[in-house]
Amino acid sequence: MIFYFSGTGNSQAVAEIIAAEFNDTAVSIFKRDPSEFDTANEKMIGFVFPCFSYRAPKEMTAFAAGIDPHDAYTFAITTFSNKTGNTLEHLGEAVRLDCGYGLKMPDNMPVFARDVETPETAAVKLRNAKERLYGTIIPGLKAGFRGIDTDKGDGQENNSPMFRDFFPVEKASLDTERYYAEDTCIGCGLCEANCPVDAIELVDGKPVWKEKWCAGCMACINKCPVEAIQYGEYSKPRMRYVFKGFDL
Repeated sequence: MIFYFSGTGNSQAVAEIIAAEFNDTAVSIFKRDPSEFDTANEKMIGFVFPCFSYRAPKEMTAFAAGIDPHDAYTFAITTFSNKTGNTLEHLGEAVRLDCGYGLKMPDNMPVFARDVETPETAAVKLRNAKERLYGTIIPGLKAGFRGIDTDKGDGQENNSPMFRDFFPVEKASLDTERYYAEDTCIGCGLCEANCPVDAIELVDGKPVWKEKWCAGCMACINKCPVEAIQYGEYSKPRMRYVFKGFDL
């Protein structure tokens, strides 16, 4: 069984591809309780999720902590846009892991004052990700690889703890006070439906962020059909990204 956390499709696609290779099942953890799953007879248990500032999303960490792997071969794959730091080791504090891989894929967070993806950079990452997934990760899992295989970057010993403090575990990833919907919003309700932590509700046909913190999955911004949802001023001119295949 392969559990995944995915806002805009990267981790979902990876989980589903691996599940198909092993004739297994990929399951979204959104709004699910680990007690629902009986893993006693599982031969393989996987966790696939995005890297959030050098750590696993707190939703995945909490979910994984509730899974008993028994005698299964366990693995984690973190999809990331730059470096992973000790993200995989971070999840390993919550659940026993036999191996872990990092897979560089396009960035879906157009909400910070930094460079983000363009169609050209996203295409390169997707092409390389497909090669690594089929050429390294899947063969490694079939061979029972044990260990960590990822691009941690320099200074992960300092960066990982630093960013854990910046995004405390007791909070989620983003302060929702900066979210807003422009007048172009059509009131379709996709943002409310796609939010994994029920932080959004439609009020008079417009989204309102009713929780102080959100999961930071970026589903609301990237899946808005008219790009009406913004996060401060940073997101306005930037590319929206949803996984639609490795050939962008």
